[in-house]
Amino acid sequence: MAMGWWKPYFFLDPSGVQVLVPTLVIDGSIKSVILSAVGIAFLALIDRYTAHASRNACSTSDGSQVYVSTVYYTIQRFTSGLLMLIMMSFNVILFLEVIIFSGVAELGMEIRNRREEREGGEGNLRIIPSEIEMDGC
Repeated sequence: MAMGWWKPYFFLDPSGVQVLVPTLVIDGSIKSVILSAVGIAFLALIDRYTAHASRNACSTSDGSQVYVSTVYYTIQRFTSGLLMLIMMSFNVILFLEVIIFSGVAELGMEIRNRREEREGGEGNLRIIPSEIEMDGC
């Protein structure tokens, strides 16, 4: 049985890999590989930022912040789902891009927190990466 572009095992070849929707296909060219990497980096940044921002909105005493926190949480779940689907393409390059870009985005959030704490701020985006999935407001 022909599987088309999808393979039920890890593979390296970026040619013909469909990403999320049928019209987004990496054709193996440097341009398409770079564009997919930029898209994955953007999704990873949004995912990690909204995870941190959701916790920050949740920790304030203002009762209306529960709605803001819910919006951040919803966006974070959406982006994490998209990243998971990209990883499920089983393409090693895309798989590693999701992991690396998510780690870099998390590192950026942590550096930002520590800088704010040193400058007398609250470090308002402080969160353990998996904490957003476990705790509510």
